[in-house]
Amino acid sequence: DAKKADAKKFTPFFNELFDIFKHLGIEILSRVLAADISPMVWKRAIELMKKKGSAAVGWAVGILSMPGQPFSLYLAAIEVLSGTGLDESDFDAIRPFLTSSDPRIRCAALDAITCLHPFDAEILLIAALNDPDAKVRWHAIRAIDKFAPISEASMIGMLSMILADPPTEGHAAQKTHIDRLVRLISAINGMWQIPIPSRIESDVIATVEKYIPTGSV
Repeated sequence: DAKKADAKKFTPFFNELFDIFKHLGIEILSRVLAADISPMVWKRAIELMKKKGSAAVGWAVGILSMPGQPFSLYLAAIEVLSGTGLDESDFDAIRPFLTSSDPRIRCAALDAITCLHPFDAEILLIAALNDPDAKVRWHAIRAIDKFAPISEASMIGMLSMILADPPTEGHAAQKTHIDRLVRLISAINGMWQIPIPSRIESDVIATVEKYIPTGSV
């Protein structure tokens, strides 16, 4: 549309400014990130913000603690904190956004888990496999793969979800249950290293057998 065309037209201009003012202040960069700008300019501003180290961490934590900020600013703050945070405690500012109403924010928060490694990372990622948004679930699967090998306790938790009895009534509920099984098994299958493989094999086979009609084999 016209707005995107204008943003694309001014991208070279913004790039030139960024090349000249490589030491833009936090406040100026914050205003740029809050503006309706092209993705390319947004990414350049993020790169510059990340280079400001601890000052960028303070900025990001501050933005995430302030309600009513523009979507682009929250997304930028999560991105910056993911790239500049020093330890798992920095994830505390991002944690509330795991339940954001916007799936794009939830995706960014999940990606931050793989960077900051909070103590309950595996629990959070496994829980996200049940997110109502398909893209968020995909981010969760990708993040779990990065964490592999996950702990035996987390794997047992995933297996308990796989072994749960299917609903007996309601086509929609049954479909939701099967979709969740497929996601869980796909997540396990994508891991480059799998704990307790023999138990996984037996539990998955037992689950599949629940859906095979008696006498069909």
